Amino acid sequence: MENVLKNRPWLRLMYVGWLLNGIAIKLIWGWFIVPVLGLSMISLPVSIVNGFLIGILIRMHQSWSNTEEEARQRIIHDILRPIIITIISYLFFAR
Repeated sequence: MENVLKNRPWLRLMYVGWLLNGIAIKLIWGWFIVPVLGLSMISLPVSIVNGFLIGILIRMHQSWSNTEEEARQRIIHDILRPIIITIISYLFFAR
């Protein structure tokens, strides 16, 4: 059986996307939820799982990628989205 990650190195970026999404959720949680609602800070693993849950709820109506190119575009989107959301949140609210 061939190693899927060896033949498709762009799949490794999927893990980077999960990590960045977790970091973005953790930062935004600290900027908004902790001061406003007084809840405690969440850990990185908890924020990654929250990212999975949010992703499941948001993508319920979307179909899975059928081609390798669509999968690459999805992974690039999943990496850029948390970066852009974190930057916008910082610029407008975290100062």
